[in-house]
Amino acid sequence: NPPTPTMREKANTALATFALERPVFLREYSTDHYSVVPYVISHLWGEAITTFAAMIIQSIITYFMMDVQMGFGQYFAVSYALAMTSTAVAINLGAMFDDPKNSSALFTLIVVPQFYFSGLFIAIELIPPFVRWAQYLCSLTYASRLMFAYEFGSCEAGAAEEFCVDVLENNNTDPDDTWWYWLSMFALFLFFRTNAAVILRAKATY
Repeated sequence: NPPTPTMREKANTALATFALERPVFLREYSTDHYSVVPYVISHLWGEAITTFAAMIIQSIITYFMMDVQMGFGQYFAVSYALAMTSTAVAINLGAMFDDPKNSSALFTLIVVPQFYFSGLFIAIELIPPFVRWAQYLCSLTYASRLMFAYEFGSCEAGAAEEFCVDVLENNNTDPDDTWWYWLSMFALFLFFRTNAAVILRAKATY
């Protein structure tokens, strides 16, 4: 389940909004109206709500159109987590650069390689060994493996089960590792969010 237009648009919207808000925050921070932590938390809360609304609508439409076997809750949870992680990357870039154009350009350079390194479009075995490690830095890697695990992890015995096992093996997915995929997604989200807060604080006190 690759990033959909809604996920990319949500991240781009967050990036543009953050670029507009950052000068206001820096001004308010310099006058001691509020600190970095309340701003980051309130910003995150607002994004969580708007992203939830966008992803629930998208999930309702796409889930029933595709007639997948996994539960709706699983499908929505993975889609929502991927969207929030993508947004965290956008916010991190927005905190790094003063010019939104630079942030948008770099965001594209970071997102596009995920299609190649996640193993979703190109088998991991076909990726050169010296860059194969990049798969572990891609949120799409864990999101796609979660989708595969939920969709093909519990098939009926017989030919269907053999097919499911082949799909899982070809996509380097182990249904018993879903906890690891979730933990990795959360770690990426936490890293980018925390790094954005650190960068904001550094720029505010510079």
